Formats: sequence, structure tokens, C-alpha cells
Amino acid sequence: MHTRIHLMPSLLANQIAAGEVVERPASVVKELLENCLDAGATQVFIDLERSGIECIRIRDNGAGIVKDDLGLAISRHASSKVLQAADLQAINSLGFRGEALASIAAVAKVNLTSKTQEDEHAWSLKYDPANENMHIEPASHPQGTTVEVSHLFFNVPVRRKFLRSDRTELEHIETVVKQIALSRHDIQIILKHRQSTLLHSRQASTIVQTRQRIGAICGQPFIDHALEINFFDKVMRLTGWLGLAEASRSQSDGQYFYVNGRIVRDKVLNHAVKMAYQDVIPEGRYPCYVLYLELPADTVDVNVHPTKHEVRFYESRQVHDFIVFHLERALHHGVLSESPEKDHEHDLSPSTSQQVINNKTQKIATKPPAKPFSEHFIREPSARYAHETTVEVAQTSSVAKASPLVIKPMDEIKTINFKFLGLVKKAFLLVEIEEGLAIIELEKAFQMSVYELLMAAKPEQPLTGQPLLLPSLLTLAPQQSELLEQKVSFLQRYGILLTRSSQERWLIRELPNILKNSDVSLVLKAFVESKTEASHEQFCLQFAKQITLGDADVAHDSKAQEQLIKTLLSMKDWQNHVLKPGQVIKLLG
Repeated sequence: MHTRIHLMPSLLANQIAAGEVVERPASVVKELLENCLDAGATQVFIDLERSGIECIRIRDNGAGIVKDDLGLAISRHASSKVLQAADLQAINSLGFRGEALASIAAVAKVNLTSKTQEDEHAWSLKYDPANENMHIEPASHPQGTTVEVSHLFFNVPVRRKFLRSDRTELEHIETVVKQIALSRHDIQIILKHRQSTLLHSRQASTIVQTRQRIGAICGQPFIDHALEINFFDKVMRLTGWLGLAEASRSQSDGQYFYVNGRIVRDKVLNHAVKMAYQDVIPEGRYPCYVLYLELPADTVDVNVHPTKHEVRFYESRQVHDFIVFHLERALHHGVLSESPEKDHEHDLSPSTSQQVINNKTQKIATKPPAKPFSEHFIREPSARYAHETTVEVAQTSSVAKASPLVIKPMDEIKTINFKFLGLVKKAFLLVEIEEGLAIIELEKAFQMSVYELLMAAKPEQPLTGQPLLLPSLLTLAPQQSELLEQKVSFLQRYGILLTRSSQERWLIRELPNILKNSDVSLVLKAFVESKTEASHEQFCLQFAKQITLGDADVAHDSKAQEQLIKTLLSMKDWQNHVLKPGQVIKLLG
């Protein structure tokens, strides 16, 4: 065993670092394609041999690389995109770390040929990591760059052994190329494997061409049942295509979300889309969408993960609410675009609801504007769900014999005896009581029970948290982490136990039993971002309003739903509660 500290050879250091960047052939293709886009290419040609394991050749018509920079291109921490620390605060390029080509060159043989517009001829660099030999010579090549990566992981056998079948690796490459093709419609991309064309995405400059391009990648059923949206305010812009229920799938492989041209997988964005789709897609199905969010580069941090698939928003709550608000308007009201002069928070007038693309491939039944839950059943029986849901009550029920139907709100509940009839649309509890029918919004009832539980917490008698089998990760900006540090003891009063694992990361270790399967990360982030100190009542109310069902027991367990109803009906004047979970209606004969 070595006991002295020593510097590792550069090749060994590069091979270790490559483990974070180059996982498989698809990782190489992704990094090289991002370089093509950053170089301003409008045409990209990809040729593969044996699913990229033996050879990956990518040629573009971008700006090219001058001779003197060829050697630097495969050196670690060499980049043309970031020059100083301040540049990290507003990254506008896909690549920026200066480690992709160096990592690839550490685990494969690399040939790099490039020509700029000013050069008389091209120059070619050949690099073999086995002997760290670099050779540059003149070459014939049009303007742009060709990178050839061969014998991937030839010098790291353990990595090569963990590669999947050729077919699986090829599928991963196809997925990456499709993601890049969807991010930029102005670039022609051709993917070939053993001279067979797998994908040919032509440049699109018109709406018709763009729809054809997306249909070729995502499938014609998607584009035939998708809404094109375009929303923007003074800071953000949200565009793209939202698939309707007809375009839903059994897997989540039709979901593409881009932030400033970069495809990402982000909890905030996923949660926002899920909330907007919750009444649209049947259980067990996944929505399809291609969405593009644009916002100032200095309001989003992309330097979060080695693969650059994760981002961190400085105003995550604002981004989340912006997306939910506009997606719900598109899916439920038919509002597909809006100018920045409009008041986004309150403009739900019928005139704006008529902005529906009148195209035979985009047929949508425009629904009436959303109203508070009670109004759906009390003031306007033909509201949003009236034409979609039929609730059949057994003939033995005293309620079912009532005819004709008169809907009238009840002023008071006189009994807690009830019969649970079932869950409607995965969102409403239908309960028969002596006074009539109680129609209760499940999520609001859940929030109300959370509110009552938190309100019961006292400084001298805090709530008991239940240890989580797998602690949840909460990631915050350094400044937010410092604020949370000051509020940890306050949260412990409510059975919420957090421990700090790094400067920016926290582990949620304990939660009250009712919250054990709920995602509380967004709620906690909003709590940390609040400018003022929250009182006991304010904290309980805001926490309850922002929490969602998620995978809580009451979302799928009928026994838990019955217990929730029992708790609710035992409360005094529950239908007039601050959270207003539902309304009682009376059926008169």
C-alpha cells in the first residue's frame, strides 16, 4: 500500500475524470454534437460503426478550429466559451467546462480535422492515448470540423465490459440525436449506421416544415393531437407542443423539456407539467410534449451535474407557477398564445380563450373557464366535468330516488354518518350523508388535514416525525442553504427533520406520517425563499396550500380516503374552512 502522496500521471487523471463524462458511445455523440451547435453548424453528419463502439465520425460545417488550437482542443480545461469566473454566471453555450474532448481522448483514439474560413487548407490532428502521441499535418477538408473517435474504451477494459448489446447502445445514440434534433430545427442532422440512414432531420424554416420534422421524430400521432403554444412575459417565454390525451403513451419516452436550448430533467419542471396534466391523462398513461423554456442565462445555473442534464433556477417558484398557469390555460381553456402586454394572472376572459389554432390536425373541444370547485356543481351544473363524468348510484340509495334534481348548497351539517360512494376522476370524493351528497376535492381535503395537523404542533409539544426509509434530497443555492440553517429548529417543531450533507445539499430524514410519500421539496424551497418571518398560523396555511398529493396514501387507498372523510366531517363548519375542500349539495324530490 502506498503511503506517500504523489501526483497521478495526466493520462490516468484524464481516464478517471472521463468516467463522469463518457459513460457509453451515446455520451460521446452528445458531447460532440453540442460542440457542433456551439460552433454555429447548420449541417451535421454522423456515421457509426458497430453502434459507435468501433467508430464514431461526426462532421459539421461550423466555424472550425485554427491550427494552433488543435492541440488545446483535446487538453483538459481548455475552452473557447468560458474565459473568467464571471462567465459562469450567465452560460449561453451548451458546452463550457473544456473537458469533453480531453475525456474522450483519454479513453479512445481521436482524429480531429478542421478548417476555418480564413485557412488556406485544413489541418488534421491524430492522437493516441496509449503513448500520448500527438501529430498534426495538412489535410483536405471543407470549412468545419470532423471528429473521428475509434476503439472506445480500448485502454479501459473494465468500462468496455460494462457496455450493453450493440442494439441497446445504438438506441441510446438515436435517443441523443433525436433530443438534439428537437432542440434546433434550423440544423440538418443525418445519422447513419453502417451506411444505413437511421434519421434524417431536414432544416425547417416554416411552421409546416417544423411540424413535419417533429412528427418524424416523435411520431405522427403526437403532432396530429398536439397543441402549439406560445406564452411569454417580460422575463420568460414558453413555447412548444402539448400532446392531448390521444397522444399519451404507456411510457414517459415522449417527454422533451428544453431550457435555453438544453434538454434537462428537473424536478421543478416535471412537477409543473404533472400538475397541469393531472385532469387530462388517464391513470397509467404518460403525456407527450416538446416544450422550450427561455429565460435570462443569469437566472439559471447549468453547472450542476457532470452530464449537464440538471439545472437550478434562482426563482424556482416563479418558474414553476409560470409553467403551471399557462399549460393549464392551454389544456383546459384552449388559450394557446398571449402577448406580454396582457395581465397573465387574471385574464381568463372568453375573448382570450378563442385563440385556438384552427387546423384539422389540431382538433380540441374548448372547455369553459375554470371556476372554484363549488361553482362547478352549484351555480353551473354543465361545467367542466359535467359532460365527462357519469356517477351511477345504486337504486337502494335514498339519494338515487330523488327526482327531479334540484341542486342547493347546505348551510349546515347535522351528522357525521356517511356512506363513501367512491372516487371520481381521481380527484373528487363522492359521499352520501343524510343531508344529501357531499362532493369533496381530494387534494384540498388532504391539504386541510395537513393544515389541522400542523396547527396542532406546540413549542412544548412538537409533532413526531417518522424516519424515511430513503432520505429525500433537497438542493439549494448557497445563500438559501444559509437561510435554511437558521430555520431548521423551527421546522423540527412540525416533525420535519433535515440534516446538511454539503454546502448546497440537505437530506430530509423525517416527516409527519401523513407526508411520508409527498414531495415537500418545493414547499420547503418556497419557505426558505420567503422574505419575512412566518408566524405559526402563516406557516401552516402556506405549507398546506402548496403541498400536493403526490404518492400519499389518500391518493390511492380507499381506507385512507374513508378515514380522511371521517376526519373532515367531524370538523365544525368544515365546508367554510379557509381551504374550502368541497361543498354539500341537496337532492330534493
